[in-house]
Amino acid sequence: MTNCEKGFFVNLHAPYDLVYIKLPDSEYTFDKSGRLMWIIKDDAKIERNLNNKFVLKSDIGFDYLYKKNRVLSYNESWELYKNILHEIQFILNTMKSEPHCSKNCDVYKHEKDIIPFLEKIISYDFEALLRDEQNFNSIYSPIEIFPSDIPHPIIVQLTQGCSYNKCTFCYFYKNRCFKIKNLEELQRHIFEIKEFLGDSIFNKRSIFLGDANALTIEYSLLISMLDIVRKEFPIVQNYYNENRFILQKNKSNKTRFDGIYSFIDAMDDRKLTLNQFKELKKRNLEKIYIGLESGSNRVLSFIKKCNTVEQLINITQTIKQADIKVGIMIIAGIGGDKYYNEHVNETIKVIEKLNLNTEDTINFSHLVLSDKASYKQDIIKNGIKKLTYDQEQHQIDEIVTGLKISTTYFPNIRGYEVENVRF
Repeated sequence: MTNCEKGFFVNLHAPYDLVYIKLPDSEYTFDKSGRLMWIIKDDAKIERNLNNKFVLKSDIGFDYLYKKNRVLSYNESWELYKNILHEIQFILNTMKSEPHCSKNCDVYKHEKDIIPFLEKIISYDFEALLRDEQNFNSIYSPIEIFPSDIPHPIIVQLTQGCSYNKCTFCYFYKNRCFKIKNLEELQRHIFEIKEFLGDSIFNKRSIFLGDANALTIEYSLLISMLDIVRKEFPIVQNYYNENRFILQKNKSNKTRFDGIYSFIDAMDDRKLTLNQFKELKKRNLEKIYIGLESGSNRVLSFIKKCNTVEQLINITQTIKQADIKVGIMIIAGIGGDKYYNEHVNETIKVIEKLNLNTEDTINFSHLVLSDKASYKQDIIKNGIKKLTYDQEQHQIDEIVTGLKISTTYFPNIRGYEVENVRF
C-alpha cells in the first residue's frame, strides 16, 4: 500500500484479493484483472457488474435492508468511467514523476507493484468494458435473478430458463425454452467462464447454479454435474477470513470456494428424497432458495404457482433435516389490496412452521408489474389494486414484526430488488 502527500491511497492487498484506491472525494475498488467493481463518490455508491451495467445503489426502508437502485445510461456510465481513468492517470503520473513522494509511503516496497497495476487499469478503457459485456453475453443466457445474499458468486448455468414458467407474476423466462446442458456443454461453459474471469476469479467466494430451478435436473445427471463443478472450482468450507487469498496462494495457484447455492421449486419435493439431499450436502450444496412468494394457498392459486403451502413446508423441512441452509423468497404486495391481510397472516404462520434458524434467510422483494406477465391483466380483471411501494414496505414490516420466533434462532432478513440483478 502507498500513501502519498498528493492525496491518494492505494492498497494492493485489500481483503478478498481486491485493490482499493482512495482520493479526497472518491473511492474505487478493482479486482486483480483491473476491472472496476465499486465507486463511492459524493456519497453515492455505484456498482459495476460483469455485464458492464453501472448500478447506482440506495438503501431505504426497514433497517436499510430493502434497496431501490437505478441502472445508469450508457452516456452516464461512459462519462463516469472517463473521469475515473483521468484520476488513475493522475496517480500513475505522480508516482512515475515524483518518486520522492515514496518517503511518506506506509509500505514503500509495494510501490513497484502498484505502477504496473495502475497501467493495467488504464489499459482497461471503455471499449474493453464493452468487450467484457459482449463476452459475458456470449457465455451466459440472460441471468434474470439470483439471491442477493450469496457471497461473491460465480454463476454456472446448468440449465437455461425455467422448467415450470407459468407463474403469472414472473416475466423472466417468457418466450424462452427450458434447456438442460449435457456434460460436454457444461464443461465448455465452465472453461469459458474461467477464461472470461481471468484474475477476477480470485475475489469470488461461492458458486451459484442457475437458472431458475437447476435442482430439477434428474438426480444422477445432477450428481455428475456437481462433481464437474467441484473439480473445476475446489471447495473448502469455512475457508475464508481476511487473509484467505494470501494463505491459499502460498499453497497453490488455485482459488477455493466455500459452497454451492441454487434454487428449487417446492413441487420438486416429489423428486428428491432426504437421502438424496444428504448426498447433495456431501457435495457441498450449502444453501437452497425456495420461492414461497406467499403463505396463502389462495394467493398461490391466483398467481398459478406450481405448489401448495403444504408442499413448501414439506420440502423445507426435508432440506433442513439434510443440514442444508434455506432461503425463503417472499414477494411484498402479491395479491394486492384484496389479499393484503391474508398474505401477511398466512405467511407468518408458514414461516413459523419451517424451523428456520440464524443460518437461514427470509428474502423479501417488492412486486414488479410487467407487460410480459399476465398478472397485471389479472388484477385489473379482478378489481384488485396494486399496493404502493410504501404499502409493500409496511407489509414487509408487518410480517417481520409478527413472527414469533426466538431471537436465538431468528433467521436473517434480507431484501433484494429483482429489476437490477447484480453479478
